[in-house]
Amino acid sequence: MSGAGALIRQLRLERNFSQAGLARGICAASYLSKIEQGQAEASPEILERLFLALGVRYCTDSRLLARAETVLETYFAARERGEPTADQEQWLDANLDAVTYSSLSLWVGLYKAARAPQPEQARIQLEALWELRNQMTPAQQYRFWVLRAFASGSAEQTLEDLQQAERQKPCAWVRYEIALAACHMGRYSQSIEAAERAYQMAAEEGDLYVLIWASFLLGSCYTNRDMNFAEKYYRRAVRLGGKANPGLEDMVAYNLGASYLEWGQPEKAQAWLTRTRPVEGNDDHNLLLYQKLAILHAQAGEPEQAAAALDRAEAILSSFSGADWQRSLYGDMLEFARQLLCDATDVPAYEALLLRLCADAGEKLGFGFRRFYGQYLIALYRSQRRYKDALRVVEELNREGTAAQTDLS
Repeated sequence: MSGAGALIRQLRLERNFSQAGLARGICAASYLSKIEQGQAEASPEILERLFLALGVRYCTDSRLLARAETVLETYFAARERGEPTADQEQWLDANLDAVTYSSLSLWVGLYKAARAPQPEQARIQLEALWELRNQMTPAQQYRFWVLRAFASGSAEQTLEDLQQAERQKPCAWVRYEIALAACHMGRYSQSIEAAERAYQMAAEEGDLYVLIWASFLLGSCYTNRDMNFAEKYYRRAVRLGGKANPGLEDMVAYNLGASYLEWGQPEKAQAWLTRTRPVEGNDDHNLLLYQKLAILHAQAGEPEQAAAALDRAEAILSSFSGADWQRSLYGDMLEFARQLLCDATDVPAYEALLLRLCADAGEKLGFGFRRFYGQYLIALYRSQRRYKDALRVVEELNREGTAAQTDLS
């Protein structure tokens, strides 16, 4: 489908024209209805007259449109992999007025949704495209569902939208994203199954990106149940992508150190965290690294080392350029380390902080963070002989981590 019909309908409704009014002197209103629904392919002459009646010039420059289509395809492919897209964005933005009223109008709508600075704005753009999804090609529907998944404010909705995307285009990358969404929700068994399948598909497709990150994800999932398996899959990720991803080895070391810290094995935690290096340009990784080192040293009775690590983390946060919710959440994480350092762990403010971290970190960063701070909340309740409260948190963590699963097959 060219997308011309969808564009005509959109412009007609914006101008409050009836089908009969717009079609008068050009074609039958019934024929216009078929054009708008994608059931008829109008001739270039009729399209030109319809668009002129709507007050816009329809672009038919074949060379420009061919170039735009190639750039759009490159842009979306790079965006999936987290690769730079500045060159594509610069070209598209410079030519956007010309290609907006063309056969690529639906692609332009998807591009605008992808460029929206905030998820809320992306959702508005996608809502405008919702009723046109039946006129989209399978490739456009795939991009639509992927964009909707990433703009979603709900983990369940993200997973559902990714599954819709996979129905349009089964591939290793979207299967990996499904595994990642399941892991974020604490559904580790399902995430492992999906990540294993993503790895197999990536091997068949020759997709090195998914081979690396599906292996990394498997390592992350297994930190919840078997650290030997976790190390095995992390080693495979580093072996596959360490040279091309210089910070990958340090991300692995951090994850292993934080996991050993959570499970009460400080010697192994120290071995991994102290070998972890900051990653240039990755403030999230660097801040979390120094926060975990501050916790480790505070629990080991090493206040000077803990204070030094906390100072490093606070310096990163002071110039952090992320979203407001990230700054607030990271501030709470550093306050948690500070209270451990000051041994202020038996006051109401400490409990309130842990409850906030369990809720906010779990929702925003993933179930693994909720589990991490949940262990400290359980320990607090046990120290206060609030055994019912401790049991409630244990049951909540177990229930959420093994909740009834959406079908990921």
